[in-house]
Amino acid sequence: MKRKSTEYPADRSKSLDYLWFTFAVVLLIAQFSCSPQLVISKKIVLKQMVSKSPDFADHFTGFVLYDPETKTYLAEQNGDKYFTPASNTKLFTYYSGLRLLGDSIPALKYAEANDTLFFTGTGDPTFLHPDFEYQPAFDLLSDTTKALIWQPENYKDPVFGPGWSWDDYLYYYQPERAGLPIYGNFVRFSMLPGDTTPKVNPPFFQQFVEARPFEKQRTLVERDLSYNSYLFFTPEKLDTVERDVPFKYSFSLGRELLQDTLKKPVVFGYKPDSLQWKTLKGYPSQKVYQAMLWPSDNFIAEQILVMCSSGFGDTLSGNNTLWFVKNKYLNDLPDAPIWHDGSGLSRYNMFTPRSLVALLEETSTLVEQKELFRTLAIGGQAGTIRRWYAGETEPYVFAKTGTLSGVHSLSGFIKTNSGKVLIFSFMHNNYPGFTNPIREQMQEVLEFVRDKY
Repeated sequence: MKRKSTEYPADRSKSLDYLWFTFAVVLLIAQFSCSPQLVISKKIVLKQMVSKSPDFADHFTGFVLYDPETKTYLAEQNGDKYFTPASNTKLFTYYSGLRLLGDSIPALKYAEANDTLFFTGTGDPTFLHPDFEYQPAFDLLSDTTKALIWQPENYKDPVFGPGWSWDDYLYYYQPERAGLPIYGNFVRFSMLPGDTTPKVNPPFFQQFVEARPFEKQRTLVERDLSYNSYLFFTPEKLDTVERDVPFKYSFSLGRELLQDTLKKPVVFGYKPDSLQWKTLKGYPSQKVYQAMLWPSDNFIAEQILVMCSSGFGDTLSGNNTLWFVKNKYLNDLPDAPIWHDGSGLSRYNMFTPRSLVALLEETSTLVEQKELFRTLAIGGQAGTIRRWYAGETEPYVFAKTGTLSGVHSLSGFIKTNSGKVLIFSFMHNNYPGFTNPIREQMQEVLEFVRDKY
């Protein structure tokens, strides 16, 4: 996703507001640390840290801390207010996959006659994706000696989600959605020192790439909105370069890519009604969820919702999954989710902190804690929080971030020094400045929770 610079003015910590705030928090901790009213003191300090922080003063902040053992809120500020969640939306997508996909994602649907193999897509984002080695669908199509007939899947969603920025089509984080995605629906450009032209994967697109000398005010790779022709501007000082640029998807392009990769013909057609589809098992689901949650991969998130829809109908549609999951599984959330896509690119999404906490509590009943914590980003170690929330001896935060311009969220689990596992949601909307001061104060709050609860 687009992220603002994380640098901030060097004199930030010298502001009078910040100094007074720090002094007040230290005083409160000292005053109450030995008090018999310890539970009250923790709440007071925590409330001060969240509600009175100068870093949170210029925008809208929500915070909920919840104990799933006692079913009680330990702290709450604006917990019932709606926020733009950004990629915290992927927690809803993860939940949907746990409910609907089973232990492996569906790689392909196929049916075989005497001399023909019919196949159709399921939305699998890993098919020929360069970051996924296991390729059961490719192996099936490559190894068969039968004629290949691709039945175009009944995919009903627009290629972009509602509320997405149309001019982000060129960037890695917004590939088009599809029923049978291929190569992640992007072209990977790479150069090493000494190279004079970029390497292109899949090689099929090499014929559509024009390399030019570096030009100021131009991005490294450019592509027209409606066509798959690329301009690559060779950097003046060449270090190792890698850039993923989405391509314009179509059935005809998908067929050409398949033929070029398989080195055999692929034709469009329809299987006889007498044949029944079989579902080919693909990647272990939990590995796909981790591939979504650690780097906050928007494409995988969107395709997970598409795959989910293949389990309860003949139409491939992430929108159908949203409706189905909301109405079948999420009726008892504290506040009804306003949910429009799988990735969080849409600013139409709106969730409350307490609903995110409730969703995480429900998610924890569907997967073992060890597996859950391994799938979420891990503070100080992995994913989008690998540089934040590092524990002194071991990780203590397992969560999902969400960041858009003016939006930063973090929702997940925190392991305290006393052995508790608490659930939290921290949401910030409409801040005008930089994100790092907000992260730093969030880290102080979560460290306090770790140490005092």
